[in-house]
Amino acid sequence: MFFKKKEDIKQKTNEEPKNETFAGEVIKCPACHEIVSSLMLECPACHTELHHKPNPAVLEFSKQISKFENSNAIKNKARSILHIESSNVSNDFSLSDMKEVNYINEFTVPINQASFYEFMIYIKTKMEYLLNNYKGNSYKWSKVWLNKAKEIKEKSCLVLPNDEFIGNKYIEITNTHKKITRKFVLRILLLCLLLLAPIAIAIIMLVLENQGII
Repeated sequence: MFFKKKEDIKQKTNEEPKNETFAGEVIKCPACHEIVSSLMLECPACHTELHHKPNPAVLEFSKQISKFENSNAIKNKARSILHIESSNVSNDFSLSDMKEVNYINEFTVPINQASFYEFMIYIKTKMEYLLNNYKGNSYKWSKVWLNKAKEIKEKSCLVLPNDEFIGNKYIEITNTHKKITRKFVLRILLLCLLLLAPIAIAIIMLVLENQGII
């Protein structure tokens, strides 16, 4: 009788809804039902992203970045319509872009595991966007985000030495930056080829003319 009840309990447990959340310091992964720390943002068993209450620091940061990006998008559209060249400072960033860059550089990430994890995921998302929506300034922005990720990784080493999650995210961010860099280099090479093509053609024509071929 005891074993039958135990089996019934086990069967009921298997029929629990996938989105069940446990109280305390653990939660259940909605995909594989693995019990993980409530601080984890990715299930270590199946790598499903776990969504919790937004981290206040990340929420504040992302809202401000969205404001900067929306404002810069409007200004850039106005410049393109009016054919106005933007003022370039510090590695060709516009003045409005530099406000966002300074905000990113100066923002203090709270020294705790949850903030480190969420900021690394946020930066990884930004890097993926830059890669998939490559524009002329994507390379410059990827360097800004890479530097922020490096800052977070160095901070995390003081309180979470050799943290696997942070280390893996930093590697992913670095690899994405390398892909963006390759796109940037290819564009430069293509531009050089386009600029050099007329000169090369002129030289070839001159040689052929001197040889009496044409």
